[in-house]
Amino acid sequence: MTRFAILVLCLTVAACAANKSAGTTDTPEIEPAASIQSPADDSVGPDQLLHKADTEVLTMLGEPEFIWSEDGAAMWRYRGANCYVDVFLYEGEGVTYVDVQSQGTDERSRDACFRTIIKPAAG
Repeated sequence: MTRFAILVLCLTVAACAANKSAGTTDTPEIEPAASIQSPADDSVGPDQLLHKADTEVLTMLGEPEFIWSEDGAAMWRYRGANCYVDVFLYEGEGVTYVDVQSQGTDERSRDACFRTIIKPAAG
């Protein structure tokens, strides 16, 4: 029985070592924000949604992946390339805040994330 336990322990350690040497991890690779494919118009950013009505947001972004609403307030979540955009709407005010959660924290990363979510213009 002791030999069996030692054999199992050795195989487990060997398997772990093989995974580390192969460069595999349990966490998925996240594409850097700079390499995200986005529309050519670099002037498009999340602040363009401020004060827009819900119908305008739907036209620009489509249906959200997730909706939370309570007492005249709503949060719509959209998923982009390795990021999320949360749009906060209040009854009678439209969009009051847009939160972009991306790998990068600078303005360019936020805007690049947002551009991956915008629906292509019909034409």
